[in-house]
Amino acid sequence: MRKKDHIKDYATAAFRFYKTVGGVKAYKDKLWSDALAVSQKSGILPNAFGDVGISKPTEADIMRAQRAVDDAYAAVSDLEAVERTLDIIARLGNGLYIKKALEYVYFPDADKPLERGDIQARVHRAEIHIPASERTVYYYLSQARRFFAVERGLRI
Repeated sequence: MRKKDHIKDYATAAFRFYKTVGGVKAYKDKLWSDALAVSQKSGILPNAFGDVGISKPTEADIMRAQRAVDDAYAAVSDLEAVERTLDIIARLGNGLYIKKALEYVYFPDADKPLERGDIQARVHRAEIHIPASERTVYYYLSQARRFFAVERGLRI
């Protein structure tokens, strides 16, 4: 009987989230700018110099923006773990193939929910382009998920 992979869905979602937001820096920048924009729209009074706006945020605006980034700790930790995983994979002998497997299977249409059979169809496409057998592509994905789990500090 096959052992249950309890991190599979979580790691898959993390890789897809990484592709959707574009990485840690892009995600933090988006959180930061969104928080500053919300502060701007909330009708905050001008500071002592009469400045209001994103070009010259007040200290309170900056604190709110930093709090928004801090509140997204879990998402940022996931993105950092994915980036470290991709760095580890890049240093492996077969790292190029593992990265291609991730790109073919998890990254396409990352902003849309997965439907039944999507992964299998993408694995078939990946086995043609990598080239590798179906079993090998699944093994590459499993390795990437395992590296992610270790980097994220998940129970394996």
